Amino acid sequence: MKFMSLLLLCGFFLPILAFELPEDVPPATVKDPKEIIDIQVRSLELLQKRTALTLSQIEGLKNEIIEYKRVQELYLDNIENRRFLADMLCAAANLLQGIKNAHITDFFEPEFLSELTTLSQLQLKMALPAPSLHIQ
Repeated sequence: MKFMSLLLLCGFFLPILAFELPEDVPPATVKDPKEIIDIQVRSLELLQKRTALTLSQIEGLKNEIIEYKRVQELYLDNIENRRFLADMLCAAANLLQGIKNAHITDFFEPEFLSELTTLSQLQLKMALPAPSLHIQ
């Protein structure tokens, strides 16, 4: 279990570490030790910023998954209610798009991604309105 967690973390954070330096950071061919240290500090600041953004995206996706589950349960309890259907389909589409935007589809079960894809396609075909903000 620990090995699998380590493997997942490495697979997630290695692409982050492979970032390119921004244009304002000169190449590491600089010979001045003070300038090299400044470059390293700026590089770490960039890494910190990108990692924080990625962690924020993951937290957002986790919340979207929880919301998707809640909306799905509402629909399953009220299958005749088209509003709940619309909310579930929109939540699925938003969640799938968030997963794709974060480039982390490999972390999800193929069946789950297939479900989201099918529901997203159905949402597009039905041209359903955006989900309601609060479902009671």
